[in-house]
Amino acid sequence: MVSTNQSEVSNQHVKISLQKEDGCLVKLDVHMFPETTKATYQEAIKAVAKEVSLPGFRKGKVPPAMILQNFKAHVEREWRDIMLNRGLREFIDLTKIVPFNKESVHKAVVQNAAVEEGADLLIQFESAPEIPKVDPAALRIHQVKKREILPEEIERSMTKVQTHYAEWIPVTDRALQAGDSVVVDAASADNPDNLFYKDTSFTVDDENMMPWFKQAIVGHHQGETVEAEAADQDPPIRVRITLKEIKSPKLPELNDEFAKKAGAENLEDMRQKIRQQLDKHAEEEVQYALRNQIGPALLEKYSFNIPGSIAKQEIKRMISQKTNELKEQGLSGSAANQKIESMREELEKECDESLQLLFLENELVHQFNIQVTDDEVVRELFSQIYKHPEAMQSARDILNSPEMHSRVRHMLTTQKVKDYLVEKAEKIDAS
Repeated sequence: MVSTNQSEVSNQHVKISLQKEDGCLVKLDVHMFPETTKATYQEAIKAVAKEVSLPGFRKGKVPPAMILQNFKAHVEREWRDIMLNRGLREFIDLTKIVPFNKESVHKAVVQNAAVEEGADLLIQFESAPEIPKVDPAALRIHQVKKREILPEEIERSMTKVQTHYAEWIPVTDRALQAGDSVVVDAASADNPDNLFYKDTSFTVDDENMMPWFKQAIVGHHQGETVEAEAADQDPPIRVRITLKEIKSPKLPELNDEFAKKAGAENLEDMRQKIRQQLDKHAEEEVQYALRNQIGPALLEKYSFNIPGSIAKQEIKRMISQKTNELKEQGLSGSAANQKIESMREELEKECDESLQLLFLENELVHQFNIQVTDDEVVRELFSQIYKHPEAMQSARDILNSPEMHSRVRHMLTTQKVKDYLVEKAEKIDAS
């Protein structure tokens, strides 16, 4: 259902009935008063006079009466254009509502006009979004309690460090088990050319593997191929997995000598450093959970209309991307389209909310002078490369990529905006 919002504005030149509709559509019924139609008619005569000439007169010097006698049709056309521009300009001055861009005026017609009696105009356009001004203190988010660091979590992290320094021994005489490393190929069972993994190494544990993937391959030997249903996909798809290599870790002894190799003074210092890292990670989890509340809090309090044209472009992009993802999962074109149709309402909602948040973020960046420096972008790029060793080989390309710099800058800007709002928002008890 299309919602509308009607109002009226006026000054000494015009009276305008305004109707707003969804998608930032604006319809104006403009009545231009006689004094203004007379003035715009004189403007039209002068504009035509600058462009035409008659024998015996220099260009721009033809008397108004002769302009009307010889070029009345030109004057009438110019007059209508001037009135339409004047009507829109008066509306913008009165309301500060502007067209979204140069192509946003969909209709502009003079319905009737008489120089001495006034004119009635109809103007329809897509307006720029009316972005509300955010008061960070008016936002309400729930407090998040930092989780406790348990001794067994420290011990698991100690084992991970041991595993990092482990000697990996090839396994050929037994089946794959938890804690091993495995190299696999994985592809769609229905479309073997659709590869998900090629010569990809995994550590067999709950942290690095989806439950269905781990369950499918544990207990099988090197060289075997198994099929499983990828339960984390929607809809689930059949995956064919080949175990190409299995290795078992030979862990170094956990003692002070090993702790020094890992960068600590002794075993106790190693445990303390790991506790500090886990504590820092727990604090980051709290901040992440707080940030995740900012989007819904903004939308609840500061929802607004998005221009229909940009929403249409974005939903088209989202549908195309989602369709390609479904096809890569092995769905046929018709099955992918059917799935997309069932998701359309959800995708349109996601599109509308993401665009609202994007406009709000841009407004907040200017409102609170939030900036991201080049040094911060480079540091984040190095951090991401360090966290993903497989990216080391292309580190130079990543660091020199304008696209990567732009993505990281946007990510950091969003993060800073959310952190600022988290700091200022009211924190309420989660219970």
